[in-house]
Amino acid sequence: MNKPGSIRAAVLKMDAEDFEVVELPIGLKGLQGAVGGLIELLPLDLEDVATVFVNEEGKIDRLTPTAAWVDGSGRVLDVICGPIVILGAEDGEGDSAPVTAEAIAAVKRHLWVIPAGIRGDIEIPEPSCGFVAI
Repeated sequence: MNKPGSIRAAVLKMDAEDFEVVELPIGLKGLQGAVGGLIELLPLDLEDVATVFVNEEGKIDRLTPTAAWVDGSGRVLDVICGPIVILGAEDGEGDSAPVTAEAIAAVKRHLWVIPAGIRGDIEIPEPSCGFVAI
């Protein structure tokens, strides 16, 4: 159950091994606090189940790589740098529902968490802007 003024979210912090379900303040400031900066909606085509937010400048700021974004065959499309926030599906008015176990599972099929012990060994090319396809 959500506390008043908050929403249940799954957050992958830069030093964590997996997503943790937490209560975030509702709204832009809560999301920005969770990702440590400006937010960007990750286009995973899961709008009916989940919405995923990352730090818009994660690569530019050289944040720690936390997850590999993969396609249906497991091919790496990109690497996400910085914290990741999962919320439930949007309601059609731009508001996201609280995260569910189904949403977390769906996102994890597209975002493979990089083990914390090897994150520092991953070299990310200098981005020209936003996401860099590998």
